[in-house]
Amino acid sequence: MAWLTRTLRRPIFALAMAPLSLTAWLLVKICAPRRAYRGAVRFVTMLYPLVATTYARLHPQGLQRDRRGIMLQWMFGVMTRHGFVDLDVRVDDLAAIKRRHAEGRGVMLCTAHTGLTMAMFSVLEQQGWRNVLITRGSGHGWNWGCRNPIQLIRPGGDSLLQLRRCLRQGAVAVLYPDTLPSREGPQTIVISPNLFEFARMTGTPLLYYDARLAADGAIALDVVEPVTGRVEEFAGFVAGRNGWQTAIGRAPKTTG
Repeated sequence: MAWLTRTLRRPIFALAMAPLSLTAWLLVKICAPRRAYRGAVRFVTMLYPLVATTYARLHPQGLQRDRRGIMLQWMFGVMTRHGFVDLDVRVDDLAAIKRRHAEGRGVMLCTAHTGLTMAMFSVLEQQGWRNVLITRGSGHGWNWGCRNPIQLIRPGGDSLLQLRRCLRQGAVAVLYPDTLPSREGPQTIVISPNLFEFARMTGTPLLYYDARLAADGAIALDVVEPVTGRVEEFAGFVAGRNGWQTAIGRAPKTTG
């Protein structure tokens, strides 16, 4: 029975997300880009109380995450693949990014998989900065609010060399050192030290940020300048902001 449940979960989850996909498609086709954003936020705000229990059963996870953000992440991906969505984004301490970027060594922005962090790409593009992301994913539909695609670096033997080259050219890299746990087993976030060691060795400016859906419907990005820039400090940042249990280690090669 457990095997059957796991097998059916993906198609059932896709079916359950169909209203989000359809609504996102309709909004981006019939509304102006900013109204499409507002419509998505209103839709999720109204819908979530009705589907929260079912959604949690279809996509169970012990982590404390704002599932509205995950639902909006899905919708913004659909909207970006089929049109343009103009995000309402507020950045707390954008000046820190500007100040570090002015040093001419690029900037590394470290965050975690909380649901709305990809909104940072639109902020960087508006500033005229090049976006870079290390990922195994396709990147298709991830550049919410952007006119240009994100530059992707595939994890591998030379990924950090590619990253260093991009940073030297003034890029701002959005980086996810965390690995989310599977649905089974301990709900502990694993933080890889690789990027923090890289930043220390290369002298690259490093900042942290997180994202949340504000009460007024905007996406609030909070940028924090670290004291040490060490992996232990970032693990504490992630744990404190999200109420997660964290551990430091190497991420499994099968994820990303």
